[in-house]
Amino acid sequence: YLQQGKGAQAIPLYESWLRLAPTDAEAAFNLGKAYATAGRSSDASAALELALQNGLQRLERITSDGVLQPLLRSSSALAGQLQQRQRADSASMTLYSRQTRIGTSVVTFPEGYSPEKQYRLVVLLHGNGHSSGVMTSWAKRLGLRDVIFVAPQAPYVKLYETMASLRERHSAAGEGLNAPDSLLDEIVTSSAEWYHTAMMDAWRTLPVQRRKPVIIGFSQGGFYAHVLATRYPGDIEAICSISASMYAHGDVTANYHQLRTYGLRVLLTHGTRDDVVPLQTAELIRAALQQAGVEHSYVTFDGGHWPTPDVERRIVEWLGSL
Repeated sequence: YLQQGKGAQAIPLYESWLRLAPTDAEAAFNLGKAYATAGRSSDASAALELALQNGLQRLERITSDGVLQPLLRSSSALAGQLQQRQRADSASMTLYSRQTRIGTSVVTFPEGYSPEKQYRLVVLLHGNGHSSGVMTSWAKRLGLRDVIFVAPQAPYVKLYETMASLRERHSAAGEGLNAPDSLLDEIVTSSAEWYHTAMMDAWRTLPVQRRKPVIIGFSQGGFYAHVLATRYPGDIEAICSISASMYAHGDVTANYHQLRTYGLRVLLTHGTRDDVVPLQTAELIRAALQQAGVEHSYVTFDGGHWPTPDVERRIVEWLGSL
């Protein structure tokens, strides 16, 4: 509602949220925006003051927002509290440094699994705001009996989405860090390194064939399938991206020539009615692959962001052709 400019509809929902979580700075900030959108200036100022008291991050969201700027002129209390926080924040700073930790991957064995047999290894990369379980549940529908699926968990927890849904929500983009744009390439690199580590650990320790792994990525995971292919082309046989997003950072399209050099196979699939990542994104990826001379297959399906049974069958056929 708030994103659609419907402040009146958003207000009771944020009020209910804050009754349960009164120290949630983000919820208080959003309630302030909802009040301001609905023309309730005094309530908006009070909610923003609460957000500041609760430790709201990125204060420029108040000072640069055209809807909120008038409140700073009309409410001396809000303006004073904002100035106090700005002075306090100016005496400190945030440093960003590489962190090494232990991550998890979900391993799914096929029906009739036997440790005496060797299987193909397929790595599944989930989308932004999902978890490994989304992809492993999907993979079971493919009915493949010769494949072990490994689904690494993206390294960053999306705190507010997790709290709101009461289910773990993860991302490889590190949105909760509030990191500057100058670190976006580094975040892509560190997340790709984690996915590569998880893939190679699985390849070394599970009863899989010595042939290189295949990666299937959905949405943001589709983007990272392309990142891994361009950064570790010697360790991957093929990639399939489903409704892949594509970020400007990461230098992916500039390094597509690596796929041609190592002979990686690519399957690019996208829904014609995708309202999350538009079909145009797939068209741009396809054009970049063509320009780099990369062998690939391009399949559109009549659907939205999530793959349909028809495209699932195409993915199974493609895996069988490798």
